[in-house]
Amino acid sequence: MWTKTKVAAVSRRGFGLALPCLIFGMLFCLPAISQEQNSPPSKQTEVEQIRDLQELVELAENQTAIKQAKVKISETEVQIAEAKLKGLKLKANLAEEMVAIEKAKFEELQKLKTLGIQNLTAIKEAEARLAVAINQFREFEPKTEEVKLEIKLKKIQHELAVLELQESKIRLKYLKERLKSNQK
Repeated sequence: MWTKTKVAAVSRRGFGLALPCLIFGMLFCLPAISQEQNSPPSKQTEVEQIRDLQELVELAENQTAIKQAKVKISETEVQIAEAKLKGLKLKANLAEEMVAIEKAKFEELQKLKTLGIQNLTAIKEAEARLAVAINQFREFEPKTEEVKLEIKLKKIQHELAVLELQESKIRLKYLKERLKSNQK
């Protein structure tokens, strides 16, 4: 029986045969093609469709597993960023305490100076230590803000991973239902 592919193969051999093949195709192949289109799908194509659906289900299951792993990764990244923030806050609190201690020492030396007991070099050293402590404390402010923004970003990435996982689960459910209905 002549099909589209056979007619196309014959017509590709050369332009000299194109016109007779075209006429032959119109007379004999078009009725066969229209019969193929009107005929019910064969059992082989249904089996192929089921096999294709099974492969799509397996692919969707793998994609869902990947998305679940991405959700776990993003959860862990959020936890890591939150731990960084806690560590920075502890260091900032320690630096703030050092500022308070150095400030108290400096004020005490100032009082002793007014009484005439302390010399100027000790006061200058205490003032320098206070300045260092203040600078160390101020270093933590931008770092803390940066980590807060990092946490915000990680939470948004986590939300995105959760939504992708939900989408993947819905797609998997749909494919499984389609496979089940085709197997009946």
